[in-house]
Amino acid sequence: MRFCSPDDKLATATRRAVRTFGLAVLGLTSAAFQSHNAVAAEEICAPDVITLPRPGPPPEQPGGPLPVELEGDEVESVKKDTVTMKGNAILKRGRQTLSADQISYHRPTDEIEAEGNVVLHTQTGDRLRTSAVKMQVETFIGELENAEYRLAKRDRIPEDPNQAFVNARGTADKIYLEGPDVMRLENVAYTTCAEGQDDVFLTATDMTLDQAIGEGTAKNLKVRFKDVPIFYFPRVSFPISDERKTGFLFPSIGTQQDSGMVLKTPYYWNIAPNYDATFYPRIYTDRGVQIGAEFRYLQPSAEGFVYGEYMPSDSKFDDDDRGAFTVKHWHQLASRWRSRVDVQWVSDEQYFDDFSNDIQISSATFLPQFAEAVYTGDLWNFEGRLFAYQTVDELIPESREPYDRLPQLRAVSKFPKGPYGLRPRVETELANFEHDELVNGWRWDITPSVR
Repeated sequence: MRFCSPDDKLATATRRAVRTFGLAVLGLTSAAFQSHNAVAAEEICAPDVITLPRPGPPPEQPGGPLPVELEGDEVESVKKDTVTMKGNAILKRGRQTLSADQISYHRPTDEIEAEGNVVLHTQTGDRLRTSAVKMQVETFIGELENAEYRLAKRDRIPEDPNQAFVNARGTADKIYLEGPDVMRLENVAYTTCAEGQDDVFLTATDMTLDQAIGEGTAKNLKVRFKDVPIFYFPRVSFPISDERKTGFLFPSIGTQQDSGMVLKTPYYWNIAPNYDATFYPRIYTDRGVQIGAEFRYLQPSAEGFVYGEYMPSDSKFDDDDRGAFTVKHWHQLASRWRSRVDVQWVSDEQYFDDFSNDIQISSATFLPQFAEAVYTGDLWNFEGRLFAYQTVDELIPESREPYDRLPQLRAVSKFPKGPYGLRPRVETELANFEHDELVNGWRWDITPSVR
């Protein structure tokens, strides 16, 4: 996913880098941050495209080698096995196309040497610009100097077969081609932001991009915002496709008035295509260590997530243990039955005041503890609920807290039209209202109507 420049660029620089590059920390590995809400606050732009040249001739026999086609304003054979094209020189082998001011092709070794306004298009849609290149045509092994590159997305094909979406772009002092899917770059700048959005770049002394496995590795990597380095990693790996990757996410560091310095180092675990987990260890210098974790799942008929965090012996809260928990689950039980669970809980009423910037539970006066089952029939809809609340505002007296409904049963009719076009309707509810301070009891109401 790529982003246009947000209004508050400084505030979103790190989020964009995490989402776009999925970088690692501590010289280990990396992860593509797959947050449900990460893109909601940013403007998404259409990706850049690479216009592909006309492909060369197909193989003479199905499955056979692609023939090499040569063009140029001037063609000369310097030696028996060497052909040199000058002026609008072009070499084609399928989609692989090389254009330059001059190209020399050596038949025995299948090598080319090109110089002057060199543009190389690969079979997979990448585009490389340089002043000179030397490479083998079939194996795609060679090197370029002072190159500018555009890498095509392998897993997303535009409607126009003569175009490819840009996955990443940048420059390098030298590029070593090590096959159709692997290139090694020296003194490289790399970004997945769209053309003209140059706020966030990666720079590295050495970087290898392996399109076959969708992974990049780099040494001495810096994340730059507005050309100012904001993170440094001696050695990292990162995804260069939309695939998720297990590893550390970007750390975050800051201060809170009552908590001191706060350091968070998330770790992402790509368990399976439909399961993942993220661990959130945090250090509060004035409070202690907090451990948080989120587990997400997706099934054909169900989805949801579970999140919890725990801090033993908070030194700023009488050494009490503190924590929070939330679970949200949606389930299609059958063709007419569905269920939903939304349970949130915190250990004390001051929890949001002390940890509101870090937890993934909605900050509110009352936290819901809710479960329901719904049946949709031809003539009736039925709903059964258990609904309770936790009050997390210490200023609200207990007598002002809302009632729990344990349970709440509701039915609504869907009768067809009767005589004279009249449509009857019945809506009824039975609920058990419970409260620690107020009157408890069952209540049943029914509202018949016709229209």
